[in-house]
Amino acid sequence: MKSLFGKQHPIVLVVLFLTCNEYQAPGNTNPEKKCSDLEAGQKGFIQLVTQDEPGEPLVIYGKIIDRKTNHPVSDVSLFLYQTDSSGIYHASGGSDDQARIRGIVHTNESGCFKIST
Repeated sequence: MKSLFGKQHPIVLVVLFLTCNEYQAPGNTNPEKKCSDLEAGQKGFIQLVTQDEPGEPLVIYGKIIDRKTNHPVSDVSLFLYQTDSSGIYHASGGSDDQARIRGIVHTNESGCFKIST
């Protein structure tokens, strides 16, 4: 814990570098589904917790785009881990990469992913 103005406060740092852009140019008749439409059982979707996990539900979705070609990138692996509702990654004090709530999702053929937690 870090002391801030004489009081103890936990330090929480969340870094998320995601860009979600589901804009389709006028005249684009591509029937491609949006990333937000991914569902359980489809490539690109991951459910990190069960419905009975305490805390607020959160859904994050996006698309991985190659910045040079501006095309979607499929089969990108995203390693995810998070704390539980009390801010703990691992109940027994293990390393963060062994967090209790964790998973890996791979982007689909459209570069899309959707995380439900």
